Amino acid sequence: MQSIYDLIYEFERDYQQTPVKVVDGYEFDQSATLKRICLYQNAQFLDGSKDEFGEKVFFDITTPAVRNAAKNIDLDTKDIQFRAINGKSNYFRSWLYRRQAKVWMRKHKIARKLNSIPEEVTGVGSVVVKRVKGPQVFEFVDLTNTANDASAKCLKDGGVAERHYYTPGELRRIGGESGWDMDAVEQAISDFLVHKQENFVGEQRLKARERGNAHYICVHEYNGYAEKGHVTGNEDDAEMILGSFIVVLPHDVGSKKKGGRSQDPKLGLTLYKTEISDDEWMYKELHFRKVKKRWLGRGLYEECFPMQETENTRSNWMLLAMRLSQIIVFQTRESTVLQNILTDVANGSILKFAKGQGDVLSRLDTQVKDNASNNLMGNQVNRVMQGLTNAYEVTTGGNLPSGTPFSLGQLMNQNANKLFDFIREDFGLFLEEIFNDWVLPELEKSLSEESILEIVDQEELEYIREHYTTWKVWDSIKGAVMSNHKLTRDKVQIIDKFVRSQIEKLESIFLKIPKSFLSFEKRVECVVTDEHESPAMMQTLSTVLQMVSQNPAILDNPAFERILDMAQLSKIDLMPKAAPAAAAPNPAAVPAPAV
Repeated sequence: MQSIYDLIYEFERDYQQTPVKVVDGYEFDQSATLKRICLYQNAQFLDGSKDEFGEKVFFDITTPAVRNAAKNIDLDTKDIQFRAINGKSNYFRSWLYRRQAKVWMRKHKIARKLNSIPEEVTGVGSVVVKRVKGPQVFEFVDLTNTANDASAKCLKDGGVAERHYYTPGELRRIGGESGWDMDAVEQAISDFLVHKQENFVGEQRLKARERGNAHYICVHEYNGYAEKGHVTGNEDDAEMILGSFIVVLPHDVGSKKKGGRSQDPKLGLTLYKTEISDDEWMYKELHFRKVKKRWLGRGLYEECFPMQETENTRSNWMLLAMRLSQIIVFQTRESTVLQNILTDVANGSILKFAKGQGDVLSRLDTQVKDNASNNLMGNQVNRVMQGLTNAYEVTTGGNLPSGTPFSLGQLMNQNANKLFDFIREDFGLFLEEIFNDWVLPELEKSLSEESILEIVDQEELEYIREHYTTWKVWDSIKGAVMSNHKLTRDKVQIIDKFVRSQIEKLESIFLKIPKSFLSFEKRVECVVTDEHESPAMMQTLSTVLQMVSQNPAILDNPAFERILDMAQLSKIDLMPKAAPAAAAPNPAAVPAPAV
């Protein structure tokens, strides 16, 4: 059986050296494409910033289009909504859950991570997030340090190999937090301090001149299909499974000896290995524009490769022409004239030429003559860029042509943003998967213990007390039924009165929420909305207020409560403020309640 080190090495080598054949005559090199995108993001040329004419200037026309697309598909935590699936009492719990969840997401900076996704996916074409332990929930995968099957439909189909670079201290800390084999971790650190090599050398001692000057230990993480024997250690176990491996490759991995094998596999280090199930797959991916027969989505940088190259060429040639137009050059028929009129002629000098020579000293015309062709090419590049990136005036916030009717401008804006709305739908589904599969379980852990809810006013306290009391009463009744298996109506009424009397004694401005109170059936939805939908929301609110004004009793209707929950509202949002008491004391004279 091939060693896990050779498997990972060959997987990464094939990714780097073997392009994907899309059709006859066209091969797609994902590694080279990502490198070019990275250079363009940093306004750098593929062949360097200098040529035979001197320094070149990079005229970045793609990044503004990427940012424009990112702002038009942006989604935030405000668009993430926690909803109860059914049950009248659950509508209140979902309101309470949303309140707790917003605080939790703000505390763990989930919004900042969400803000990084739009620009990354629009520019590169794909973004990959990876599940991590703890309240951080997920982190972004650096595609430039990642190898995968470039022809696969999704990452799981072909596997993923990541390279992580750690200092000895970082490796020791991360290994301890992640449950890696700490003996192997310490061995990797000790070997690195001796040989200063990214890979593991082991018992083989290098000569002094062969020792490296690496600053980091290179740790390879492979998640994908492999033979089960790589996990169990049994070479005869050839069943293909999903596995997760974290290794330090041998120093001479890939160098073949007799028999077609690399050196002793024991010279590599396996820091962690395990079999994983489909549900434990730790990657989720989002693509800007999916193209057949390749994994990497086609982002705006790649879409605009030809136009970016054309604009750089055109503008740099124009700079050269302008530089030439500023040069002062003379011509003459006289061979004995001065070589440089700027240095060889002093102020007040008189130039003398032989008789009969005529106009023997004249200035050459170096002005740029073909501005029309240059401007035509620039306009053509702009038109193509607008079509490729959907960066028209109505989407960028630019001024429309003078005299454009307002209604026509609205229609143009709506149609131009249809493409972004389509992409935002995919983005919304991507966020729903992340929150339902990863964020929600982590959030449940933090809310599994009894939590304290701060009450902001009397109306909110009474509203919460009402629902909390109802839940507590029925929770007590269910407990009595489970213990006695039968319960009379009189006993139910006694339990009801007793529980309510106990709750009525609560006068604190803080309410203790039991851990079981937020355990209800729920789901996360990402509502794809933006500014142009606000009039529809205003109309919905106006309709709701009109219905409540005409029939206040509708607030207790279960169907109406469900409507409010779908609109991210609750009864507390519509209940009128209580009138202040006639003999209310002066607030300044009342001390603040103790917390």
